[in-house]
Amino acid sequence: MHRRTELAGQRRSAFTLIELLVVIAIIAILAAILFPVFAQAREKARSASCLSNLKQIGTGWMMYIQDYDETIPAGWEDPAKGGHGGVHNALQPYMKNYKIVECPSAKTKGWAYTYNDILNYKSLAAVERTADTIVEFDSTQTNWCGNGDPNCQGASSTFWGWWKPQVWSDQANFWDDSKVNPRSKLLTELNGQSLDVDPNTTNGIDNDRTGMPRFRHNEGINVIYGDGHAKFAKKGSLQLWQFRYAVQNRL
Repeated sequence: MHRRTELAGQRRSAFTLIELLVVIAIIAILAAILFPVFAQAREKARSASCLSNLKQIGTGWMMYIQDYDETIPAGWEDPAKGGHGGVHNALQPYMKNYKIVECPSAKTKGWAYTYNDILNYKSLAAVERTADTIVEFDSTQTNWCGNGDPNCQGASSTFWGWWKPQVWSDQANFWDDSKVNPRSKLLTELNGQSLDVDPNTTNGIDNDRTGMPRFRHNEGINVIYGDGHAKFAKKGSLQLWQFRYAVQNRL
C-alpha cells in the first residue's frame, strides 16, 4: 500500500504538443533572422580578403608605372609577339603572387578581376581625376577558353562588355567624347535580365555580361583606382566618367 501511494505521488513533467510547436516556431524564426546575418558576415570577411588582394595589385600597378616613366600597362599583350599576356603577368615582378588575382567570392579560382584597358599605354598624367578613375574591379567570369573546361574559367583581361552603349542609362552620342553624358550610370539589368551574373556562353545577353562588374560582395564591388588605392563601391553607383577618362574634363 505504501509503494502504491509513493508511485501515485510521482508526477512526470513533459512538453505538451502546443509547447513543443511554440519552441519549434521560435527556433525557426530565430534561424530565419540569424542565417542571413551569418551569411552577410561571411561575405564581409571574403570582401575584406578581396579588397586586400586589390590593394596589393594596385600597389604593384603603381610601382610598374613608376618604373616605366609613368606609362600605364596594357590589359593584354600577345605573348606570341613578345607581350606579357594578361596585365597581371606584367605586374608579377612586383606582386610575386598569382593567388591574389583570385576573389574568394568568385565562381572559380580563375582570374576574377577585369582591367580597364581604355588606359592602355596612356601616361598617368593624362588622366585628369586619377583618384576616381577605375583601373580594375570584381568582374564576371566566363569560359574564355571556349572549350567547356571549367578549370579554364576566369575574367576577361580587358573591359570588353561595359563599353557597349546598351549597358548605360544614357546611350545618346555614346561614341562622341564631346557629347556623351559623362555621368551616365552603368546598368545592372538589360532587357529584363541581370548583367550581374557570370555568363555561360558568349552569345546574346551573355556577351553583354562579359567583362561587366560583378557585385559579389553584399550588392557591392571592390575597385582599384588610378592612384593605386582600392575601396568598396555600391551597386548602381558606377558612372561612365570613372571608366572613360577622356570625358572627365566635362564634369
